This record gives sequence, structure tokens and C-alpha cells, in this order.
Amino acid sequence: MNPALLAHVDPEALCQRVPLADEENALGPWMEALKALTPCVEIEASCDTACYCSDPTIPSLKLAANTQNYRENVAANRRSLELIDAGIDRGRFQFPEMHGPESFSADFAPVFGLRDLVLLRDRYVRVLATDGQLEAAGRELLRSLQMADMVFRGDGRVVHFLVAVALKGIGIARCRAFAFSADATTETLTEILAALDRVTDLNGLMARSVRLEFQFWSLPIFDRLAAADTLDKFVDTLLERYYSLLPLAPVDNAAAPVATDDRNAWRRERIMFLLEGHPAPFDIDQTVRMASGAIAAAVRAFDARPLSSPPAPTPQREVSSRVLDQGAWPAHFDPVLLYEYIGNSRDARKHRKLLKDCMSPEMLASIQPPRRAALAVAKRKLREISNPVGRLLVERGACMPMVNPSTVARSPAEELATKVSLAIRLYFDRFGRAPSELGELVAAGLLPQQPIDPFDGLPLRYSRERGLLWSVGFDRIDGNGDPSGDYVWCMPVAGGVDG
Repeated sequence: MNPALLAHVDPEALCQRVPLADEENALGPWMEALKALTPCVEIEASCDTACYCSDPTIPSLKLAANTQNYRENVAANRRSLELIDAGIDRGRFQFPEMHGPESFSADFAPVFGLRDLVLLRDRYVRVLATDGQLEAAGRELLRSLQMADMVFRGDGRVVHFLVAVALKGIGIARCRAFAFSADATTETLTEILAALDRVTDLNGLMARSVRLEFQFWSLPIFDRLAAADTLDKFVDTLLERYYSLLPLAPVDNAAAPVATDDRNAWRRERIMFLLEGHPAPFDIDQTVRMASGAIAAAVRAFDARPLSSPPAPTPQREVSSRVLDQGAWPAHFDPVLLYEYIGNSRDARKHRKLLKDCMSPEMLASIQPPRRAALAVAKRKLREISNPVGRLLVERGACMPMVNPSTVARSPAEELATKVSLAIRLYFDRFGRAPSELGELVAAGLLPQQPIDPFDGLPLRYSRERGLLWSVGFDRIDGNGDPSGDYVWCMPVAGGVDG
């Protein structure tokens, strides 16, 4: 990356990433474990869901009677389990360094493989539990949580952070299952509860992943755009980075894939027309200043508000307003540059015809190709504004990773509910009854403080009579435990429920 770029970057948009030595990085053993892994699609497709109790909010720890393939798969993957443990023993993990679009496939390879490894460990935990080895199952579960925590701190992109959220979610669900296990001992339950008290700073880790993505992904792309010495190369780089096209689906229920796909050729022709002769289609210094300012503002927002808060307006909208108010972008310019225009081939025209039945006229109009006259007007207006490409990329969030807040925000709620479930089970086993209110868990020394709903800052809702615990969820409306709007969990009973 061009060091001169850093002079234009808001310091809050950057962070230091110190490469981890190979012999210290769990990545090596875990990738070896992935290579040695014997997958079992049948398990993932059927057994993982079939092994839960009839009520999906009551998790099961033990295996159902028809899950011999679980045991066979675990036995076939002993070497992978040993390699996973070898990686966990290293205590640290770091994703491969990322630079630009050429790393897209490479740095995604370990991402989804990590999920397969965690699911293997989850199967191993359940096999141990089914065989009556609850203490060993508890120890292995704690190792899985340690693995997820290592991935959280792996200095990856935002997608890596989201994968870590999912990995921890697998472990959290199994931790909660221990609260329902009839054979779980006080010692095992207490160890799991203590492990969950080690708080993961989701806001700080999310902010770091946003910074890393900007630093190691967006900045090198901006540098490549600026280095293009001809308009052809510039547009080709733009298409390469911002147009990752999925194949068009077949039409008329045809078995063969679509034969023609002219979307990028269509885009290229029109972008070339729009930008040809423009004195300054891309100003890297201005683009970096605007983009890094947006990243810095997002990082400050992470620090100031929990991930369960409603998303705040992003600063790049101000850029959008200034550009759009000047009339630089005609109504059909977005499909030319950033949106998925469906194409103009024979099959693409069939797609547009089919879409008429399921899209509003406004939505349908947004995917129609702009006429040449409209492009000519846009070309004249674009010459009146500097850095149109950079402004549009920043305004449309091309440098800002898109995250569904509800995906991340539910994680702390699930973890809190699991802690409360374990504490209620321990309370049951100690006093022979459920607490009348959650404050009794604090008085009994099972929780350090009153559990607070991360969504509205009020005490987590609980009903002993109904055996329910619930959070108001993202809409912040208390539905009195209605699962259609609230996040709802069933509570364990004395002695557990599985046998």
C-alpha cells in the first residue's frame, strides 16, 4: 500500500496489526484439521435439528437414539480433533493478512472451515454426554468456547468477526443445554457459568474488524484505482472490485444455466461513456479522507452505544445529499455503477419480464437500462463535479462493511440467557424450587448482579409461573414473552429434563 495514503487517513480509522509467527498461530493446526476432516452432510442436514426437544427453546445435550452416524463421524475424525486441540493449546489465532480483491477467495477459505471444526467438537461433546461422561463433555465445551474467543481476536475482517459470533453461538447453545441435563453436576455447571462470566468486548472487537477491513481491503483498492493510467484500466479495476456477479438463474425451469450474461459488458460500456473526458473522475486523497472519516465515525459509534442499539445515521449520507442535490446522478445512474443491473441479454430480458409479476413499478423501473439520452445528460452533469466515483463509492458504503445489527445484537442476549439458565438450575438444585425473581440469584451468589436486558437496559423479564425468560428484542417492545416479537427462552426445572 502506498504510504502516502496514510497522511490522508483519519487516525481513528487505523489500528496496528502485528503478524503472528506461524509457530504461535493456531491457524496452521486448524487448517490441517480441516484437510483431515471427514465430512458427513447427512449429519448436518438432519441430525443437528432432530436432536432437540420438541420445544425448540429447550436444547438437548444427549443424542437421539438414531444418531449412530454421529459416533462414526467423531471416530473417523480423531486426527482432526487432536489438531484442533493443538491449535487451542497455542492460545492465539490470526487470520491470514488481507490485501485487496486477490485475497478474497484465499481469506474466505478458513472462515467457513472453522464452523465445520466447531461443529465436529460439538458432536464430540454430545457423544461424551450421551455416554455419561458429563465432566469430560463440560471440559471439551469450555475448550470450544476458548476456540471461539481466539477467533474473535483473530485480527480478521468483518466477515471473520461475524463467523466468530456464530461459532460462539454454537458453544453458548450447548452450554445452555447443560442447564437442562439431569446428570450435570454442580461442579460442571459452576465451571461453565464461571467461563461465561469472562466478558467478550463485542463493541471493541467489531470496531477493530471494521478498521482492519478498511485498512487492508478498501485502501489497497483505492490505491489500485488511482494507479490505473488509462480509463480502460480504471473501469476494469472498478468492475473487478465492486461487481462480484452471481450467475443469472435459468428461466422457464430450464435445467441448463443461463448461456449469456452481459451485465459487466453492459456496465463497462456505459461507465466508459459517462467518465470519458472527465477531468477528475477519481481523487484518491479526497476519497480516502471521506472514507476514513466515515470509518472513524462508525468506530466512535461502536464505543458510544451497544450493538443492540438502533443503528445511527451514517456520516456518508451527508456526502450523498451534497452529490444528489447537485443533480450529478440521474435516476438510472446507480444501476450503471453499483447496483445489480440484470443485463440486456436474451435470458436477462426474460428475467425482467418474469419480475413484472413480483415487483412494484418503481422497483422494476430501477433495473431498466437507462437510455442513451439520459446517459448523455448525466455525462454533462458529471463534468461539473470532481471525484464522482470516489464520492459515490463512499456514499453507497462501498468502504463500510454492511452488518445486520440484529445478527450481532442477539449474541449477548443469548449469552445472558444461558448464564441465567445455569444459575436457575443451580438454584433449583440448592433450594429445590425456582427463584421467584432473578434478584434471588444475586442474593444466592450465583450471579454477580441483576441480569439486564441488553436491548433496553431494564431487568431481563422472567416468569416463574410460566417457566420463561425473555428479552424485548430489537424492537424494544415488551410482548410479555410472545416469541413473535420477544426473544424467549424456557427455564430448566429441578433435576434437568433429559434422561
